[in-house]
Amino acid sequence: MKLVLPTAKANNIVFKSWRALSSSMLTNQTLSELVGTLVSVGSATHYGLLYTRSFEIDETRALRNNIGNYVSIVQVSPDSRLDLTWWISRIGYQWQYLQRPQPIFCFTTDASLTRWGATTLKSFVLQNNVHITVKVDSSTAMAYINIFGGCRSTKWFKIAKPI
Repeated sequence: MKLVLPTAKANNIVFKSWRALSSSMLTNQTLSELVGTLVSVGSATHYGLLYTRSFEIDETRALRNNIGNYVSIVQVSPDSRLDLTWWISRIGYQWQYLQRPQPIFCFTTDASLTRWGATTLKSFVLQNNVHITVKVDSSTAMAYINIFGGCRSTKWFKIAKPI
């Protein structure tokens, strides 16, 4: 069984994404509302949460720089603009399993970027619909893989996103 977004909700996301993409500057309030909308449908999308992290990074940076002022102007980063195009082009085709299939492979690896574990995981990025279990020696690395990245470290997010 699959969870699919209603057409009206998907169309609303496309509209909000187009509106944000057409402007290089948004208020932090507008960006926060967009993030809230996208996160709210994360459970009905396969990779939706992965494509909200850049917005969250922009939002956090702007709030920090403007002392929590939601009326302040935020410049939409190039990464966020790319993520907006993902939402526009894919939201109508997104769905999520109600119950995930059993993993096909189980990897036990280290958290290194250069050793065999990283190389093996990256090779699976090219395969679609492959469910794997990853056992890794770093709780931070595991969290970034399980929750599709994070917004505390741009460096770690850019590493986790392709995986």
